[in-house]
Amino acid sequence: MRPGDIALLFRKLTNAQWYGEALHRRGIPYVTDGERHFYQRQEVIDLVNVLRLIDDPADSIALVGLLRSSLGGVPDSDIMGLAKNGLSDLRVDVRHLRWLDEWQSERKKSVRSLCERIAALHRCSKTDAFPRLLDRLFDEFPVLELAAASSHGEQAVVNLWKLRNLIVEWGKDSALSFSGLVSRLVAHLQTHPQESEAPLAEDALDAVRVLTIHKAKGLEFPIVMLPGLHVKAGGPESGASLTRDWVTGLYGCTFSRWCNAAQLPLWEKQREQEDAEQRRILYVGMTRAKDRLLLSGGLTAQRGGATPLGL
Repeated sequence: MRPGDIALLFRKLTNAQWYGEALHRRGIPYVTDGERHFYQRQEVIDLVNVLRLIDDPADSIALVGLLRSSLGGVPDSDIMGLAKNGLSDLRVDVRHLRWLDEWQSERKKSVRSLCERIAALHRCSKTDAFPRLLDRLFDEFPVLELAAASSHGEQAVVNLWKLRNLIVEWGKDSALSFSGLVSRLVAHLQTHPQESEAPLAEDALDAVRVLTIHKAKGLEFPIVMLPGLHVKAGGPESGASLTRDWVTGLYGCTFSRWCNAAQLPLWEKQREQEDAEQRRILYVGMTRAKDRLLLSGGLTAQRGGATPLGL
């Protein structure tokens, strides 16, 4: 049995991170096939912080993010020492490194070198095309080496290459400035648009696959695990809502703990639909297994309501 023989299938990836962390603690390689994970990956955030500083050396928030990253390697306790001197005064420009002169830390020399290289790239950003600037960045900073040494290894490396390719593609728009490109990246970090992680080559994918049952349609794995089967599907929404069933013509109105009479049959109809959908999804997940199927769930204090484990 190899890690690549195993798939963990979830209805939603909401709690998948806990399983990923458990696999990582035990040294088991895994890869998550998600829809919105790319702009939430740490290596992507760290590289965007570098680009933010290249664009604006006075961006103190990006600088703190860089210092806390694997590139900076500065612990929070040392950053708190910087805060005493005023974080608003932090900037990378070599003409404004007084905060670094007053900083008492054994990492002062390495951080100064980091700032000087960013300042040099800031000057290059005024004239270099995007591909040339990115080549300089990858040459000046060990971002790929640090990504390869991280817990996600190869996946982190291909994610950085994907981000580079995205930037180069965006750079073909002659109307997009470097500042505009950085603003677009920052907006993506905040809104998490639909963007999957870079795919790994199939022959190198000897890792546990973590994915949704929906994405596993049409796939088969020697060993399939369906964890968290004690978790209920979402029930009726709380708060104020107004819905209409176009088949029956009923209007359902809910406000806090109160609802109109028509809402009750609509909730019952919704429950029947969710039960049918839950059975269908469970069937799809179970039939992805070629050789062995493991169903996992726990006992909870809450009772009532259908769960996949109950089925």
